Amino acid sequence: MNLETGKIRWSRVRSGGAGGNGILTTAGGLVFTNESGRLVALDAGTGKMLWDVNPGGNMSGAPTTSELDGRQYVLTPVGGWLYAWALPGAGR
Repeated sequence: MNLETGKIRWSRVRSGGAGGNGILTTAGGLVFTNESGRLVALDAGTGKMLWDVNPGGNMSGAPTTSELDGRQYVLTPVGGWLYAWALPGAGR
């Protein structure tokens, strides 16, 4: 949604699975969410899918983000485990 105009920029229809896990939006213009059991990264401006992965089980909560030693990670709880997905950074 464009916060200045209130108009919807893009939308996606969630398919399959029960419940929801939430959405994470980053300052870098990425959106992370669960879509049909896969962790997906979307472009916040266009909604285009940039990346997806099978997280190895049922995502049991919303993705979060953390930074360690200058590197950003997306954390996802999956089946009693916490997975950290490293985001590419400048010069890496």
